[in-house]
Amino acid sequence: TAALLRPRAPKAGKRILLEKIPLIWNRFNFSWKVTIRNIFRYKRRFFMTVFGVAGCTALILAAFGIRDSIRTVVDRQFGELFTYDIAIGLSFESTEYLEDERILGYELLYKEMGEISFNSTTKDITIIVPEDIDSISRFINLRNRKDKTTIPIPEKGVVITEQVSRSLGIKVGDEIVFRNSENDEERVKIQGIAENYIGNYIYLTKEYYEEIFSEKVKYNEAIGEIKEKTRKFQDKLSKDLLSKEGIYNVSFNTTIKEDF
Repeated sequence: TAALLRPRAPKAGKRILLEKIPLIWNRFNFSWKVTIRNIFRYKRRFFMTVFGVAGCTALILAAFGIRDSIRTVVDRQFGELFTYDIAIGLSFESTEYLEDERILGYELLYKEMGEISFNSTTKDITIIVPEDIDSISRFINLRNRKDKTTIPIPEKGVVITEQVSRSLGIKVGDEIVFRNSENDEERVKIQGIAENYIGNYIYLTKEYYEEIFSEKVKYNEAIGEIKEKTRKFQDKLSKDLLSKEGIYNVSFNTTIKEDF
């Protein structure tokens, strides 16, 4: 009766190949020996371990690859295409607060959200209207991705960025429906397609914007170059600028690159 009440004896263990190499086996402690025996003794555990380690390694490699890819894109966008250091949001047109020795130069912009449509497909886009189309190249480099030639902002027509042109199938010379934030719309001609990697943009002159929408441009942002690019300098400059009445937002492209 006592023998029947006892649990079934476990299956006799088998020695694994590694145990026959004392030079290696004897260096393991008890926990490692039990773990290794269980892995090789039970096929299911062995394959789960192999697949688990392989899967984790693949995730780590993918993460490093994505990080490097994003860093390259960000460095190109905010190092070669957007070369300005600071963007300052203005609540009304005034350059009084921008006359700071820490800001080496700036350009006024009118920026708003809009839409473009082509072949019944619509995409959101950021509208950029610079005050001076000749000096904007100091801070925003509009260029062709393939041959790196500069694309000027035309007096008539617009320049759009490459991603949105590719997604809508737009080519230079096509006409699109262009809407501003007030939902006013007009047909405009594409005069250039500029290299870009983050966001979708459309560039046009102040005169052309006022002509097609019959609305006066009021600059609401300034982009510029700053004296130093250290985090301490940026924090102090940002705090000083935000304390002024006409400024509601300050951001730094150099900070964006460091964060990635």
